[in-house]
Amino acid sequence: MVVGLGRSLDILKTDRRMLNAYNVRLYSLFVYNEIIKGLFVGDAQDAKQFVVDKPDGVIYCVLEGRPTDEPIKSVSIQVLGTDQRIIKSNKQAVLRLIHDDLVQGKDVLVHCGAGIERSPLVVACYLADYHEMSMDDAYKKVIANRPQAQDRRIWL
Repeated sequence: MVVGLGRSLDILKTDRRMLNAYNVRLYSLFVYNEIIKGLFVGDAQDAKQFVVDKPDGVIYCVLEGRPTDEPIKSVSIQVLGTDQRIIKSNKQAVLRLIHDDLVQGKDVLVHCGAGIERSPLVVACYLADYHEMSMDDAYKKVIANRPQAQDRRIWL
């Protein structure tokens, strides 16, 4: 009986770890998240699905350089400097590119490695600059649609 109980506890611990790993991805059950019409936030894995779902869409990868498995049609952008602060000259250019694509009716995915910090920051900046929202309201909108997003305005 004790051996059986011990084995059951081991299975429960293993299942809990698997469940926790699964829950991390549950937020992204629908993969990338639409923040406003046509503007999506996601992670590196979401970019692969976005290419399949929206072949005419545009992908902005907020990383330092393009990962080797990044979809070829993506645009890599560097908006953060080595001190984790946003590079203001790049920010305006990136936001303008996103805006131009959305105005043309294209679906746009902004993603980073995990879709939690950098890409939500870029999208919040876009909402603040182009939709006349405060950063508070912009982040509320992002987090309402992508609950795992973290407020990183300190990087501004």
